[in-house]
Amino acid sequence: MATTSDPPSAPPHRRRSPDEPSDVGDFLDDLHLRRRIQTARTASPVLLRLAAWLRERAVDAVGATTVDLQAYQSYLVSEYRTPSGPPLARSTVSTHIAIIKGWYRWLA
Repeated sequence: MATTSDPPSAPPHRRRSPDEPSDVGDFLDDLHLRRRIQTARTASPVLLRLAAWLRERAVDAVGATTVDLQAYQSYLVSEYRTPSGPPLARSTVSTHIAIIKGWYRWLA
């Protein structure tokens, strides 16, 4: 039986993707430590997609400018397609932007 003096159990271990930038991995690890497991699962592909898009343009994710991020948002709205073919719904784009904002706030 747990008592109030027992430490909380450790969150589940998270395996890092080999193509995961360390700052993205650190953010996802922090979410896991704070038991935000589902948030980390949702954020991971969003942030990996952003990092890949920036890398293709030779832009460091941490040093991306507002102009870079606005261009990425435009890409999500007008060019990106889901694996099944249709564009992202507005609500999905909004979720992506919220995750990206959260990551940049965490970095600051």
